[in-house]
Amino acid sequence: ARIRAEQVDLTTDSPVELIFDLDKQTYDLSMRGNIVRSEEDPTSQPGCYVGVQFANTFSDSQKALEEYLNKNLN
Repeated sequence: ARIRAEQVDLTTDSPVELIFDLDKQTYDLSMRGNIVRSEEDPTSQPGCYVGVQFANTFSDSQKALEEYLNKNLN
């Protein structure tokens, strides 16, 4: 996943935990992974973009996130 972060000192191979607050009907989802790349924000905004590789892509959280995205983006 490519994610924008306001913190600029994120380094490759750092572990991260992402919490997705989807909506009031769906509980918050937590997924862990590692930063696989980092790039500066090309605008003048402080922050950067990071690429996160999730550690357990077959977790219940991943399945719930996939269902939520399929339902709300299609």
